[in-house]
Amino acid sequence: MSAPSVYDRMCWPHAQLEQALAAGAHRRELSAYLGLQEYDTLSKLAARAAAAKPDALKLTVYLLPGILGSQLGTPRDAPDPPDLLWLDPDDVVNGRLIELHPQRPMRPLGAMVFNYLALKLRLQAAGLQVVLHDYDWRQDLLDSGRA
Repeated sequence: MSAPSVYDRMCWPHAQLEQALAAGAHRRELSAYLGLQEYDTLSKLAARAAAAKPDALKLTVYLLPGILGSQLGTPRDAPDPPDLLWLDPDDVVNGRLIELHPQRPMRPLGAMVFNYLALKLRLQAAGLQVVLHDYDWRQDLLDSGRA
């Protein structure tokens, strides 16, 4: 396992990321990671989503990332962040993608932020309950479907 990269350090649980965006916390780090325009968009959406009251009469939306849409990695000892392998550009450059072999133990670390967070927040801001189901896309799809 390599030393934590910038991408590892930004692999936050979605709830923590959404709270930080809604509150304007960690603005410097998040705007550097996401880009200023994406940060502004997501922070406004997160604030609207946090203020929305889910409508109990509306159906729950299950947001399922597409193939390769869930981040994968392995935990590290506290206080270090998890070792994000998919998709950490530093690990790609350093030839670590071979570690994505399905028999190597990894766990999902949330959906790809750039692809799914805005959709999740828009649905929540509209009053829907949203369950984001990240999964290990290297595993059997029938097993993932049962989960």
